[in-house]
Amino acid sequence: MYIVSLSYVRPMEEVEALLAPHIQWLDRYFAAKVFIVAGRKDPRTGGHGWYRAGKRYRPIAAG
Repeated sequence: MYIVSLSYVRPMEEVEALLAPHIQWLDRYFAAKVFIVAGRKDPRTGGHGWYRAGKRYRPIAAG
């Protein structure tokens, strides 16, 4: 299992403009059972995610 912690490096207005396609991207990997859990940090400075490890699952770049 991989545990990922992300921090925003762009202004919140830019982050919010990309949330809808980002959520679609997350949903695709949840449906494929790659992602286990994901969520926002509080305060809203980034997010966390857990995903499966192994030969079949490798770290992927956000698109």
